[in-house]
Amino acid sequence: MSKARRAFLFTEIIVLMTSPFTYLKHVREEFSHIVWPTSRKAIAHTLVVIGIAAAIIVLVGGFDYLFGSIASYIVG
Repeated sequence: MSKARRAFLFTEIIVLMTSPFTYLKHVREEFSHIVWPTSRKAIAHTLVVIGIAAAIIVLVGGFDYLFGSIASYIVG
C-alpha cells in the first residue's frame, strides 16, 4: 500500500472518530467550495435529462411492442 493511500486512510479514520458536530462543520466548509450552476444551466440540464429519459421510454416501449407482436404472431 502506498504512503499516500495509508495517509488517506488514516485521515478518514480520524474524521470518522470526531464528533458529529465537527463532521457537520467540515461538511459546511466543503459546501462553501461548491460552484453551483446558474438557474439557467440547471433548467437546461434538467430539460436534457427529461429529453433523454423520454427518448429511452419511447425506444424501450417500441422494442416492447415489437417483441410482443412477434411473440403473439409466433404463439398464435
